Amino acid sequence: MERDWNVRFGPIGDHRRDTCSLPKLPGFLWQSIHYLRAQVVPAFVVGWDVRLGSENVTSVLVIDDHPIVLQACRRLLEDAGVASVLEAGDVAAGYELFCRDNPDVVIVDLAMEKNSLGGLSLIQRINSHDPQAHILVLSMHRDPIIVARALEAGASGYILKDTATEDLLNAIQTIQEGNSYLSHDLALPALAL
Repeated sequence: MERDWNVRFGPIGDHRRDTCSLPKLPGFLWQSIHYLRAQVVPAFVVGWDVRLGSENVTSVLVIDDHPIVLQACRRLLEDAGVASVLEAGDVAAGYELFCRDNPDVVIVDLAMEKNSLGGLSLIQRINSHDPQAHILVLSMHRDPIIVARALEAGASGYILKDTATEDLLNAIQTIQEGNSYLSHDLALPALAL
């Protein structure tokens, strides 16, 4: 089964779109294109409304020693509907903010304090203060041993800094609901230890 497919270019709602015809395509390819056109493309054209369940996650504390990471997380979380985004640039300030504000979720970088894994001690301190704390590690470290150490210290989840924003938001929602979360490419190596 072969069909012509008219491709339209231009913004949504613009009735003055240019059109062109693609060559006739085999049926299986047409079905794939139809699926992409109907399911995937509208998500990119319209834009995903990636939001956290605002009734669940109302406050997040981000602890990282890089200001650009703090700013990016703040923007992402505010755009996702988080009412209160707290920031700390070091372990001491992070622990102080956690004790004072008791956020729903804490996002911690491991590599703080001059390239050591200072985030591990922070996770342990937070966990000893509140064993029910929802702690998500956001790190560049892929080593399964480091991942296992973070989880043993009390982290509820671990996600890499090169992950998609949707995955970060999904991780936050998942651990806030009391579940664990690992980045897909970390899950098998970490569980093998």
